[in-house]
Amino acid sequence: MFGKKYSPVFICLAFILLAAVVIFPLKETTGKDNYYLTLMGDSSTWEIHNYQLKIMPERLIAGDGELHMKDTDEFQSEFFSFDVYAVINNEDRKIQGKSVSGHVNMADMTTGRVEGGTYFNNKGQPITLEDVNEIYAVVEWYDPSKEKQVSEKIVLYG
Repeated sequence: MFGKKYSPVFICLAFILLAAVVIFPLKETTGKDNYYLTLMGDSSTWEIHNYQLKIMPERLIAGDGELHMKDTDEFQSEFFSFDVYAVINNEDRKIQGKSVSGHVNMADMTTGRVEGGTYFNNKGQPITLEDVNEIYAVVEWYDPSKEKQVSEKIVLYG
């Protein structure tokens, strides 16, 4: 008789206790901010697609994007450079760089990937997306038809 009368109360208390044990640790472990962005942008000559940026308190991963020269499938050059910058608290910080010298078709390229430690804001804490004012790429290449090095900026975020 005692068991039937109080069993719904015990079941409810057991459920509440189980929920508390499961939910409260999750709040502690998910308190960190992780940001996953897929970025794209273009300039008069270039377009970037699927550039991945993962900002986590302990590390930053950037890259795995595609860089295409507009209106052509083939462009030969002796020099090519690709750099990505994040403006964090109004300071430009290079997060990825890639360069190629020698005879290369640069019409379609991948950005490569870089993984490293985190960046810190002006309070000494790991950055969050709120600390990032802008993300942009700078593409430089030697243009044989102009006989000079050319540079273009591509805004990816901000």
